[in-house]
Amino acid sequence: MAKGERIHLSPNPASPGAAVAWQIFLSSTIKDLEGYRRSVQEVLLQKAEVVVFLSEDWPGGYDETVRKCKARVEGADGFFLMMGYWYGSIPPGYEKSITHLEFEWAFGKWGQTPFPPIAVFRPKPQSQADQELRTAAEPLIAQGYSQRPQHDTLLQTFQGQVLGSWRTVREFTTLQDLREYSITACLIWKGQTPQAAARGDVAPASSGTRLADEQLGLLGRKKQHDAAEGILAELPADPDVPAACLLVSGSEDAGQRAFLAALLRTQPFKSARPSKPGRPPLDHYDAAVLIQWTAKVLGIAGGAEIKTPEELAGRVAAELKRQPLWFALDQVSRLSGGITVFRDSFWKPFYDRLEELRATQPIPHRLIAVVTEYSGDSTAWEAAVCGPDFDAEPADFSKLLLLPTLTNFTRKDVLLWLGKINLPEDRRAQLADSVLQDDQGKPDGTPLRVVDRLQRQSLWPEDEEND
Repeated sequence: MAKGERIHLSPNPASPGAAVAWQIFLSSTIKDLEGYRRSVQEVLLQKAEVVVFLSEDWPGGYDETVRKCKARVEGADGFFLMMGYWYGSIPPGYEKSITHLEFEWAFGKWGQTPFPPIAVFRPKPQSQADQELRTAAEPLIAQGYSQRPQHDTLLQTFQGQVLGSWRTVREFTTLQDLREYSITACLIWKGQTPQAAARGDVAPASSGTRLADEQLGLLGRKKQHDAAEGILAELPADPDVPAACLLVSGSEDAGQRAFLAALLRTQPFKSARPSKPGRPPLDHYDAAVLIQWTAKVLGIAGGAEIKTPEELAGRVAAELKRQPLWFALDQVSRLSGGITVFRDSFWKPFYDRLEELRATQPIPHRLIAVVTEYSGDSTAWEAAVCGPDFDAEPADFSKLLLLPTLTNFTRKDVLLWLGKINLPEDRRAQLADSVLQDDQGKPDGTPLRVVDRLQRQSLWPEDEEND
């Protein structure tokens, strides 16, 4: 079954003619694109005042699926199509999947208009999203079709129909790309463009500037940054240490990515060869995949040929003679065995071999690794880490160096952070109280929620515009 979803666009109260809300139908296959759909639902709600009603949330009883989907497409004001590599199931009595049918219904309704309210999104070839969606499609194809060529022919026909014309298709490389393109499409269809604002058709955007992750990664994280700075500052004092691996830990809402963005802006990382944080494009992978991924992000030639951590260390040592290196692995729990396997099967043999090579030849530079995890519970991997009190416990660099756990924000955290951007005292207090409460006015210092509330705030009061 395809994923048919309606999006409710809340009208802009400042816009003339905004009395009627938009209704957008979002179509995609389900199981391979579930995480993408949910993320688009979340960002449209938070950033574009758009409510996404997933098909499983549709009201009604034991309805006929195809008829219901067609009625919702025909009753919508616009249409999103998200494409992957799973063609989808074909309803009884039809020759095309629900997703294919939904696109044809939408094109039949709007295809002849000069600027149809239709947006098509597909992964860019060879991108992270492309690899993820190809992997997600494989088990669905094997389960849904007895003959692979039959599926591939149907998918190619559908892709040719959608892509084989002089019409704009948005290619996304990551989930973040998709989220941003979705917001842009909705705002354009609502008429909320800079040109419309200049004409006075809609209210201009808030004067507040969107805060970058590296700015937000400083909020309430002084203890963690100080610990990381202390570890990295002491490395040059110990010439025998070839590498260090920092572990960033907290709950799933602790804001690991924002903290990581801020950490990677510090001098030890800026002075090394550029890299990008990420993870292998698989839900679950083993140490062999991790070795090849690490080689790739470090820019090691012939990484696909490297089979062991010791071989990787040899290649890395050659690079460390020329320049410092770093890599950042997000969501280490996706590695089968998690942190324990990361340390025992990857980091320790890799580190030990680097240490041996450094003892026998001049290697002036070091490698820094950063790993993030999202449980905040060290009971399962205590033996694989040391810290976070490095004054009482000397660092064992063959283990992961655990930074202080990322915890909820306090009022003091927010006030100190706002103080650094030179806001008036009364405005800082007003903002701190606002962002540390949920919609019901109850205290809530959960990092991701506080950050989202900050993103939706104008930092300066509306009546304090620049002269």
